[in-house]
Amino acid sequence: MSDKPTALLDRIIDRILDVTAVVGGCMVVFQMLTVCLEVILRYFFNRPTTWVTEISSYILVWVPFLCVAWVEKRNQHIRMDLLYGTLNSKARAVFDVVHAGVTVIVCLVIFWFGFKVIAEYYQEGTKTQSFLMLPQWPITAIIPLSLLLLCVELLRGMRKKLNQIL
Repeated sequence: MSDKPTALLDRIIDRILDVTAVVGGCMVVFQMLTVCLEVILRYFFNRPTTWVTEISSYILVWVPFLCVAWVEKRNQHIRMDLLYGTLNSKARAVFDVVHAGVTVIVCLVIFWFGFKVIAEYYQEGTKTQSFLMLPQWPITAIIPLSLLLLCVELLRGMRKKLNQIL
């Protein structure tokens, strides 16, 4: 009976991570199409746009942050496994728990300071120093929000690894 709330929460988190990955993928497709449009307009019609380069740079920031927790869920991050591969399964699980614990602490620190920066950007009405002069806080908000999702995913992974150890 006590596993039902955990299972429901896990399904909700899985859906959130799937949505962030799909949004990231859609952003890449949008970026590809707009850059192609920019090339066509610039070189064939001599009518370049003013916004494609700037929006593309924001997409380049957003996509990795949108997908980081989803990739962690699948255990697909690049890792150096020269020594890790020599460990037995229990030692790997211990290493994974320690690694995830340290990463959670780092992510929470960055989340806290990132949240403070976003609140400051919002309160002061800070705009980007670019042609579009967009509000800075929504552009930057992906960093602490994605790190919070990464923390949640790391804690879920730690729970599974602790079950292996115990």
